[in-house]
Amino acid sequence: MSQQEWITAFWDDTHPEEYDGAAFHGLRDRREKKAWLDTLHDLVGDPPQDVLDAGTGTGFVAFLLAELGHHVTGVDVSEVMLARARAKAEAVSEPPTFLLGDVADPALPAGSLDLVICRHVAWTLLDPIGSFRAWRQLLRPGGRIVVMEWFSPTATWDPYPAEVNAALPLGHLRTPSQVETAVREGGFDGVHAVRLNAIEEIERELTKEDGYDAPERFAVIGRNE
Repeated sequence: MSQQEWITAFWDDTHPEEYDGAAFHGLRDRREKKAWLDTLHDLVGDPPQDVLDAGTGTGFVAFLLAELGHHVTGVDVSEVMLARARAKAEAVSEPPTFLLGDVADPALPAGSLDLVICRHVAWTLLDPIGSFRAWRQLLRPGGRIVVMEWFSPTATWDPYPAEVNAALPLGHLRTPSQVETAVREGGFDGVHAVRLNAIEEIERELTKEDGYDAPERFAVIGRNE
C-alpha cells in the first residue's frame, strides 16, 4: 500500500464511537462543550461563514461550527468515520455537509470559502505545506486558515507503520512554531499562534482522574491576503 493508503486504512479500522468518547477527542460534559463553542467563536468570528472542516473525522468541529450558525462542509478520507458523522447529522436540524475526499486537496471550487479549519489533522499530512497551499486556493481574498493541534515536548504517538510515521513532517509536534512555519510556507500572511487556554483548563480537569497529562493546545492562524 502507499503511505496515504496506510493512513486511510488506519482510520477506517478505528471504532468511531470509541473515538468520540476518548479523552481529547469528544465532549464529556457541558462545560467542555461551552469551552469549545466559545473558543471557536473567538477564532472564527461571527456567522454565517462558508467553512471547510478539513479531516473532519466524525464531525467534532463541523457540528460545533454549524451550531454557531456557519455553513460547514466536512471532508475526510475515511468512509467509516464519515458514516458516524452522517449518523449524528440525522439528529441535527441544520447539519454540516459531509464528503468523502482527499483532505490534502479537496474537490471544492476555488475561492468559495471564508475559512479552512482543521483539528488533529496537520500532524498526519504527508505534505502539509502542499496541503496548505491547496487549501489557500479555496479561500476568498481575506479568508483564513485555522490549524488546531496539541503540542508536547515529550509525548509521541506513532500509529502508522514506521516508514509512514517517518514520512510525516509534522508527526511529532513540540512547539507551535513547527506549524507556523508550514502555514507561512503555504502562502499565508499574518501567521501567528493562539493558546487555547480555556480548552486546556477543562481538559486538564476532566482527565486528571484518568491519569492523563493534558497537552498544550494552540491554534495557528493565517490569512489569504
